[in-house]
Amino acid sequence: MTGSAEVLDYIDQTYRSLAEAKGIELLVSNQTGYCATDVSLMKRIVGNLVSNAINSTHEGQVRVAGVMEDDRCGISVEETGVGIPEAEHERIFDQFYRINPRNDGGLGVGLSISKQMCELLGHEIELVSDGESRSKFTVWAKHYQSP
Repeated sequence: MTGSAEVLDYIDQTYRSLAEAKGIELLVSNQTGYCATDVSLMKRIVGNLVSNAINSTHEGQVRVAGVMEDDRCGISVEETGVGIPEAEHERIFDQFYRINPRNDGGLGVGLSISKQMCELLGHEIELVSDGESRSKFTVWAKHYQSP
């Protein structure tokens, strides 16, 4: 069991310089309690989402936040990048699939690996996007109240 603070601290320390080098703002905040999750895998899942968000955001910000909803907690990654059309919401989790292939060194495997790790942990990965300029991924874990 872990609070999301450890994951969020890791994200802040690991990805802040990448965001700054690109001229975008990385905002990290925590409002959750304890989540039932594996810290190492959650760092990899959220790290992949943050890396993708930074790569697809050309101006503005990437927000990473611990969130609570009903009986679950999670971590959301929201960006002011290009958005993801609704027709692509399922396909982007397919291995080797990329909406707009570009020469950025990516292979299109990050989201499929993140989804597989979520399934392994019994977590849900949710995508909300306006299709034009914003996308928000949330990894929902099981909530655990501290004793």
